[in-house]
Amino acid sequence: MVMNKIKIYFPIVLRLQQRSIIACLAVAASKGMTRIGKIDVKGAFIQTEMEGPPVYIRCDKNLTRLIVEVLPAIKKYVTPAGTLYCKLLKALYGCVQASRLWYNKLTKFLRELGYEHSPTDPCIMRKIVEGKVYLLVIYVDDILILASEEEMERLKKAFIEKFQWITMEISNSHSYLGMHLVMKDGYAVIDMTHFIDKLLENHGADVIEYATPASKDIFTVNDQSKPLNETDRKDFHTAVAKLLYLTKRARPDVMTATSFLCTRVTKATIQDRVKLRRVLGYLKRTRGWTLHLKIGEILRILAYVDAAFAPHPDAKSHTGIALFIGEALVFAASRKQKCVTKSPTDSELVALTDNIGFVELFFEFIGFITNVKMDVPIIYQDSTSVISLVTEGGGVARTKHLRVRIELCKEALDQKRIKVVHMPTGQMRADGLTKALDGELFIKFIVALLGLFRVSMD
Repeated sequence: MVMNKIKIYFPIVLRLQQRSIIACLAVAASKGMTRIGKIDVKGAFIQTEMEGPPVYIRCDKNLTRLIVEVLPAIKKYVTPAGTLYCKLLKALYGCVQASRLWYNKLTKFLRELGYEHSPTDPCIMRKIVEGKVYLLVIYVDDILILASEEEMERLKKAFIEKFQWITMEISNSHSYLGMHLVMKDGYAVIDMTHFIDKLLENHGADVIEYATPASKDIFTVNDQSKPLNETDRKDFHTAVAKLLYLTKRARPDVMTATSFLCTRVTKATIQDRVKLRRVLGYLKRTRGWTLHLKIGEILRILAYVDAAFAPHPDAKSHTGIALFIGEALVFAASRKQKCVTKSPTDSELVALTDNIGFVELFFEFIGFITNVKMDVPIIYQDSTSVISLVTEGGGVARTKHLRVRIELCKEALDQKRIKVVHMPTGQMRADGLTKALDGELFIKFIVALLGLFRVSMD
């Protein structure tokens, strides 16, 4: 492909956030929605006009020969080398601006139908009709519709008139982005059992079953462990990447172990492979578990933020966050902190302040998709010393950047943008996102995260 080199337009990449899909499903289920729609626009890019500087493509000899057979008048434009240069009129797949042009065309059309963008996620659109909120979730040419059946039929008719080639399904269950979505009475379910089966088939068919995904030494690195050969390392990398995909969607209970394994993909050892196989063995034992999204009676943002002090070999701490709408988990993260801290209090402070902006942003997003004014979000912390620092001020910050973090949180509290509330460690839902748990603590952790009514490890 020959691109015009004067200027590249449309460099912005629009990416649907996974947490947005989960939040929209939870909200729709809480409104009593049991059937959702999915529209797939066929040939979306070739139904989109090119804009901006002209883009030319060079057709090779074989393609040129076929073009000339169909359109003999084109023969005079064939080059001595037997190729043909063409100006693109449609946004051919592979052009850097194709996705953006399609997105612009689609959203312009949807705005004409009364929909508007979310300020925090441009791939979520809403329409308010007589107090009811209809939502569209956009992933390239696949649009998930969370609306009444009358609205879905109106959208289907409008899409057919505009784009002609579409398929549409209306059901209580859909496959979407590798997930099986099921709408129940008052709650939604995200099922990735099929994905787990394929993962085990390719990477862990012979693993033994485990009751937990990791042992207490998950963060321990044995420098004497033999490195994997390149073939095994690549297989390890592929398996960890698939695990990461799974944890972000339906199985946050294996997130802590996966987070650590992600740090080992370029230097994996036999010890790391043993840890990977334990995660796969746990998934083999729990393959049928799904994520249940039931908000409950109270519509409010609740964030559980925790930290483990210096478990990594480079002495960095580990952050865990679990974000709920009511009782429905819509986002979880387990990640290594980017700076070294000198005490458990400092590591908890870093974890808290790293996530304040995200919690506020998500609060705005939920307000958009529900059209409800909610109470300010609550951030739960199990460190009383951190709560004292950010609510009362004072103390002696060891570095300037920690003082900035203290004042950042205190300002948000003084302006009543958030609330920070103490939560005992035994009830901290993010505890399992910072360390490996077992026994009753682990069962309590997964019941809270997955929204299960009970769990049996037998």
